[in-house]
This record gives sequence, structure tokens and C-alpha cells, in this order.
Amino acid sequence: MRLNNLESAVYYFDTVTKENKNNIFAFYNLIKIFLRQKNFNDAYLLYHEFMEGMKKENPQNKVISEFEDNERLSGSPINYLKIFFKIGAECCFAKALYAECVHTILEGLKFNPEDPGK
Repeated sequence: MRLNNLESAVYYFDTVTKENKNNIFAFYNLIKIFLRQKNFNDAYLLYHEFMEGMKKENPQNKVISEFEDNERLSGSPINYLKIFFKIGAECCFAKALYAECVHTILEGLKFNPEDPGK
């Protein structure tokens, strides 16, 4: 991505997303590329794929534990997920799904993995 070789970046991020459904960074970066390329439909579908996978396969917030186990990351897992909700809202906005965009932003603002009710 830094070299602006988006085709190669798409290939590698796509490979990672297929092998590891919990890799938020691969999903985030692939969505970011799709938005940059104005490929709004694929960005939107990829965002939903990650969120559905997180809801189904991670009832104990496995994504959060992956963040906590990675010593190289700075910032809190909550902030990473809020940023992911933000890019999800960008996907919705790009597709003119304004009500879903607002809902996505509100979900990101209230996300708290420490709350057992969420």
C-alpha cells in the first residue's frame, strides 16, 4: 500500500482475509483500498463479512484477545474497533445508505468489549 501498488496489496490482503477471518488489519486495509478505487460495493460487502464473522465466531471477543497478545500494537483494542466501525460508516455513506451509516457510527461509539451484555 505504501508503494501505491494497489493491485498487489489487494491480492495479499485478500489472501489474509480468506485465511484469517479475525485479521482486522487486513480487512480494514482492503476496505480502504476498495474505497479509494471507488469500489464501494466490495468495500461494503467486505465490511459486513468481517462484522458477521466477528458476531458469529467471536462470542468471547477473540478479536480483542488477538490485539492484547500482539506486543507491537499501540492503542487499545476498543479504539481499533471504533476505527473499523468508522470505515464501515464510510462504506455505507459511499453507497448512499445514510440510515445504516448513522446506525454504524452509533454502534461504534457504544462498543465496549468489557461489557458482558454486548
